[in-house]
Amino acid sequence: MLIYIIFAIRLNIKDMNAITRKKLLEKITDIPDSLINELFKYVNYLKFKKEHLSDKNLTAIASEKALSKDWLQKEEEETWKDL
Repeated sequence: MLIYIIFAIRLNIKDMNAITRKKLLEKITDIPDSLINELFKYVNYLKFKKEHLSDKNLTAIASEKALSKDWLQKEEEETWKDL
C-alpha cells in the first residue's frame, strides 16, 4: 500500500485521472489481509476529511485564534450581551 501511495504521488494530475475505479478495486482485491484494517481506516479518514474539513471550515479554524483577541475584549461582551 505504501508503495502504491508513493507511486501515486509521483504521477502527474493527468495520469492520476487515468486511474479508474476498476483498477483501484483490483488493487484493493489483491491487498493482503494484514492490511485490510489499515486500508479501511485510511478510506474512512479520506471521507471524513472531504466531508468535514472543507476550505470554509479550515479557514474558520485557522482564524479562530486571531479573532479570539477581539472576542475576549470587554467592549465585545458589552455589545453582544443582549443576544
